[in-house]
Amino acid sequence: MTREFQSWMRQVWLSLIEPVPIARQVLAYRFDLSTLWTAMVLMGILSTLALVILQQVAPLPPEMQAQARVISPFAFAALVISLLCATGFAIFKVGRILDGTGTLQQTLAVFVWFLAVRLTLVIIHIVITLFSYNIGAMFGLVTGAALIWCLVNFINELHGFKNLGTALGCLILAMLAVAMVAVTLLLLAGGLQPPGGTI
Repeated sequence: MTREFQSWMRQVWLSLIEPVPIARQVLAYRFDLSTLWTAMVLMGILSTLALVILQQVAPLPPEMQAQARVISPFAFAALVISLLCATGFAIFKVGRILDGTGTLQQTLAVFVWFLAVRLTLVIIHIVITLFSYNIGAMFGLVTGAALIWCLVNFINELHGFKNLGTALGCLILAMLAVAMVAVTLLLLAGGLQPPGGTI
C-alpha cells in the first residue's frame, strides 16, 4: 500500500472514532463555493457508480425489484447528485434555523468530507461482499451506524450546538425535508431503479 493510501485510511478511521478533531481540521480550510459544489457533483457521480456496483453484487429481493422501473445512468446520477446537494443545503438551512453558526461553505466542506469517507466504506463493502455476502451485510450495518455517529458529530461541530441531541435533531429534520423531495421525484417518475438491472 502506498503512503497516501495508508494516510487516507487513517483519516477515514479517525473520522469514525474521533470525528470532532477531524471536523475541526476540515472547517479550518477555506474553499470557495464553486469548488465545493464541483466536489459535491463529483461525489455524486462516484457514489452513483459505487451504489450501482454494490447493488449488482448485493441485489434487492425479486419482489422489490419488480416494483422499480429502470432509468438511464445519467438520470440516476442526476437524481443522486440532486439529493446529495439538497441534503447538504438542508443541513445548512435547518442548522441555521436551530441557531447554528455554520456557513454554507463550511457545511459543504464538512459534508463533502463525510461523503468521501462514506464512499471509501462503500468500496470496502463491495470488496467484502464479493467474498462473503453475510460478512458484507454485517459490515454495512456497522459502518452505517458509525457514519451516523460521524455525521452527527460533524454537524454539532459545524453549527456549534451545545449537545449532540440538537445536532441529531438537525440531521433528522434535514433528512425529512430531503425525503419529501425524494418522494415527490419518485412519484413523478413512477418508481425508479438504477441502471444495470437489479439494485
